[in-house]
Amino acid sequence: MLGNEDLPRLNTVLMNHHAPASVHADIRSDAIETPPLACTIAILVHNEATNIARCLDSVLDQQTENVVVERIVVVSSGSQDGTNEIVAQFRADHPSLELVIESERRGKIAAWNLLLRKGSAGDILVSIGGDIIAQPGWLEALVDPLHDPRVGMTGGRPVPVDDESSFCGYLANVLWRVHHRVATVSPKLGESIAFRHPGVEIPEWVIVDEAYLECHWLRQGRRLEYVPEAVVSNKGPETVRDFVRQYRRNVAGHLLLKKRFDYAVATLSIRQALRALRPELAASPRRLLRLAAILGLSLYGRLLGHWDSRFRPDRHRIWRIATTTKRLEAALPKPTPAAR
Repeated sequence: MLGNEDLPRLNTVLMNHHAPASVHADIRSDAIETPPLACTIAILVHNEATNIARCLDSVLDQQTENVVVERIVVVSSGSQDGTNEIVAQFRADHPSLELVIESERRGKIAAWNLLLRKGSAGDILVSIGGDIIAQPGWLEALVDPLHDPRVGMTGGRPVPVDDESSFCGYLANVLWRVHHRVATVSPKLGESIAFRHPGVEIPEWVIVDEAYLECHWLRQGRRLEYVPEAVVSNKGPETVRDFVRQYRRNVAGHLLLKKRFDYAVATLSIRQALRALRPELAASPRRLLRLAAILGLSLYGRLLGHWDSRFRPDRHRIWRIATTTKRLEAALPKPTPAAR
């Protein structure tokens, strides 16, 4: 087992020495001849009545050749808005769907550990939020790299549905494009992930589960792989307050992980983030003021996250919901009459 002192060296080696795209392509090509990977899909939710039906439809509609979905588990923590009833209706037509109800919301990590204790059906765990819509081909693309035993975890590409004509819509799109550019160089995985069962529970102090799992698999000598072909749709915040609330929480969680394990996610690097931001200015110099505002808000969020990680590390264990990120349906294009 690797010790904490080995992690910085290991992180540098694995992050900076990924196989080229051609090698990954060869791995995927060879994987077609191997037995399909069996997986459990986990959807952890709290009061997702507005979005859970769309999420489940998008997951159940996935077509796969080399992936077998053994079970879909929805863990509903303290939901009181009809989420449980909607999932129960889906269960009537889909025997592989399981609903686990927590009467009290105890935080995402507690929900994860409940699921990990129950065990998973299959080799792989896949996670997607109840407020996210999986695009066609998402599951196959996300799981396929795990045919390679050297890969411990993969992550897909989130693409927000927000309209860029508003400031907050532009903010959401810019930040996820920056995330994409950074992750292409140094994998940063989130929103939808697939990984091998870790065999251990996640510590209760963890705020950002995906980042902890990244660290876990790097410590096991496995590789991370970002899969931009595995696209999911999400919704960014509609207010500056909700953006700052989300951003400070993520920064606090990443800094706690860095303090405990000396592991820094790729997007924690200001240098990498600024480098990934340059194409935005090149594409639209007239948006310089908006980009400057985004930088200012990000800096403010980082400062608050630093404060939380140092003085209030338990603040985000049970997240305060950013409610405007839940209006996914309102931001989706309206279907044409022919499509109805």
